[in-house]
Amino acid sequence: MRGPQGTLLGRNAPAGAILLNRSRPTGEFGLKARVEYGSHELVQAQALVNFPIVTDLLSAKVYTHYRYRDSYIKNLSFPGNDQGGERKGTFRGALLFEPSANFSVSLTGEYSWDRSQQKSNRNVSTAPNPTCTVLMRCYDTQDPPLTTRSDFTPRIRQDDYSATMVADWNAGPVSFKSTTGYRDYKQVNNIDIDGTDTIVLHSY
Repeated sequence: MRGPQGTLLGRNAPAGAILLNRSRPTGEFGLKARVEYGSHELVQAQALVNFPIVTDLLSAKVYTHYRYRDSYIKNLSFPGNDQGGERKGTFRGALLFEPSANFSVSLTGEYSWDRSQQKSNRNVSTAPNPTCTVLMRCYDTQDPPLTTRSDFTPRIRQDDYSATMVADWNAGPVSFKSTTGYRDYKQVNNIDIDGTDTIVLHSY
C-alpha cells in the first residue's frame, strides 16, 4: 500500500504498509496438513479444514497450529534449567456468509498462546562494571557458546484473543466496506538481565 499511511496505520508508517489478507472459506470441503520435525526435538504441526455449512450461502474454515522445541541454551549454574525452548499455538475459525454475489459478511475469531522459555542475557561484565568488581560475577571467557549462568529460567506467558467482521457490499458504481475488530492481548515477561547466578538485575 503506497504511503504515507499514518492516518489509518499510525505515525510509524510514513512509507506505506504491507497488507496481508487471509484466505476466506472456499465453500468446498478441503483439508491441508503439514508436520515438521527438526533439531532440538522441534515438532511443528499445522492443519487447515474448509467445509460448507449451507451450500452457496454459509461456509467455514478452521485452522490450528502447534510448535514445540526443546531447550538449546545450557544453564551452567543450574543444570536442568536450560533455556530457549518453545511451546506455543494458534486456533482460528472463520465464517463466510454470502447471500448474493454483491454482498458478503466474513467473521473471524482467533486465539494464540505462548508459554515458551525466554533467553537470559549472557554475562559480559568486566572491570570496572559493578557486577564484576562488587559482586565478583565477571565474564567467563571459558564459557562455550549457547550457555548461560542465569539463576532462573525465564518464561513468557502470552494470550491473544481477537475477532474481526468484514462486510462488503457492491452497490453498482459504489462499493461499501465495513470492518469491525476487537483484540485483547496480555503478556508477562520475566527476564534475568544480568545473566549471572546472583539476584542482581531481574525484570518482571
